[in-house]
Order: sequence, then structure tokens, then C-alpha cells
Amino acid sequence: MTQTLQADLPTRMVEVEIAGQTYTFKRPKKRSLILAFSGLNPESEDPTEQARMYLEVERLLMRYTGDSEALLDRLDDDDDDIDIEHIMQAFQEIMGKVAGVPPTQG
Repeated sequence: MTQTLQADLPTRMVEVEIAGQTYTFKRPKKRSLILAFSGLNPESEDPTEQARMYLEVERLLMRYTGDSEALLDRLDDDDDDIDIEHIMQAFQEIMGKVAGVPPTQG
């Protein structure tokens, strides 16, 4: 006799608000986000570290959202207030949703 276990599958999409606009992301696996951000320091002023962080964020945007071009255009637009910190916060929120951690009140 075999026993079948059923696990609830998570929803495939996650919505996150970035600088006042809602974006939909494909639900990443926890491993992908942990590996992507391990060793990155968003407060670093080292140009090499900043470039590495930007490239990693760009890679994740292109992989997990259909809105990557719009978000990257906003990052490149000097007149738009959105910056890399907003994207990093969004990925932290996504990580919380993936891990099932409720958002903190700020």
C-alpha cells in the first residue's frame, strides 16, 4: 500500500508595489533569491559592488517579470524617483511572500 501526500502549491505570481505602481512577478524559488543576494551590500559605496548589484537586479527583473523593460527604463530615467533601493525592497518583499513571512509595518 502506498500513501500519497499532497502539498499545497504556491501561487505562481506575486504582486509587489514599487514606488507607487504595482508590478507582477513570477514567483521565484527561495534558492534563486538567496543566491542572488548573498554577499550583496545595498549600502556599499564601492563602484564594483554597486555594478554587481545592479547587474544582479537586472538579471532577476528580466527573469521574473514581464515588466522588466519598464522597470529598467525607470531606473535609467533621471527624472523618475525610482532607484535600486526600491527594487531591492521589492525583492525583499517577494522573498517574504515566498517564505510565508508577513510584511513588517514600517
